[in-house]
Amino acid sequence: MGIKINVFARDNKGAGLRIPYKKNILNNRFVQKISNNNLAKRICKMRYYYLLLLPVIAYFIIFHYIPMYGIVIAFKNYAFLKGILGSDWVGFAHFRRLFSSPLFY
Repeated sequence: MGIKINVFARDNKGAGLRIPYKKNILNNRFVQKISNNNLAKRICKMRYYYLLLLPVIAYFIIFHYIPMYGIVIAFKNYAFLKGILGSDWVGFAHFRRLFSSPLFY
């Protein structure tokens, strides 16, 4: 670690925009200090933006991740009464039969 001092970053015009940062003297980087309390306040303040993200997240889960469960059917000898997880595993047998068929171009 290094010695940390308070400095203020200014915008490029030199106006009065002052953003508090902690500056690490040894490696000369700006590191913004975020505590758990500060994080909770920011989440609470931005809660409506997070609510706007919920439909997008639900869309990706419903239409992108759940259908991947059905890909397993290609590697099983699927029986409707047994379901996807109860059907026997055959591996690449269906693909070998498809590619070795004379009707496959």
